[in-house]
Amino acid sequence: MLRDIVKRKDETISELLRDSQSKSIKTESTSRESDEHLQYREVAILRRKNKRLQLDLKSKQQTITGLLKLVERLSQQADAETSAPEEDTQDEPEINPKVVGPKLQVTQVAVDPNDPPGAADAPSMQAPCPSPLEPAPTPVMQQEGPFAGELGALVEKLQALQEATLSATQGVAALGHLASNAALKRELAVLEEKKRVVQHLAHTLEPDGSDSEEGDGFPLR
Repeated sequence: MLRDIVKRKDETISELLRDSQSKSIKTESTSRESDEHLQYREVAILRRKNKRLQLDLKSKQQTITGLLKLVERLSQQADAETSAPEEDTQDEPEINPKVVGPKLQVTQVAVDPNDPPGAADAPSMQAPCPSPLEPAPTPVMQQEGPFAGELGALVEKLQALQEATLSATQGVAALGHLASNAALKRELAVLEEKKRVVQHLAHTLEPDGSDSEEGDGFPLR
């Protein structure tokens, strides 16, 4: 009986040993398989990452080339724009040229003592400024006589002053221009009064028809 029990124990021990050996072999094989699988997975992950990095690098290179082209275009446009204003400034005329009025020459007029007293004080009076659309002088004003040349000179000066005032008023209104306009208006008024005095003198000095016929003092029969 004891021998049978001992045999059974030995058999169970041997079976247990076999089982333990078989389990160790299985665990080693499974660990080897799991390690190989992990390596494959890591390699696949690294390959995917490498592809992604390559794609990112290509896209960045494309963006860099595009930016370089844009920089070149912008530099060319800036050069063209900087060269164009220089040409425009050379071709553009002056916008507000300075208006220089003609020089005034004031002539003294001899006044006849037989004239009315208001004629001598007429140049000191300020008459209203004549309108720019003043009619041209009549042929009576330009007739032959001692004051014809002076009348023509006064008319030319008046026309020149009117043109100067028109060009000055069309320009930019500034303080200096306003002062010059006021001086021109005063001089125009003085010249207008002188013109009236000369016209009055010319009218008074014109010979009448009756005086020309009986100028010798002998009446006609």
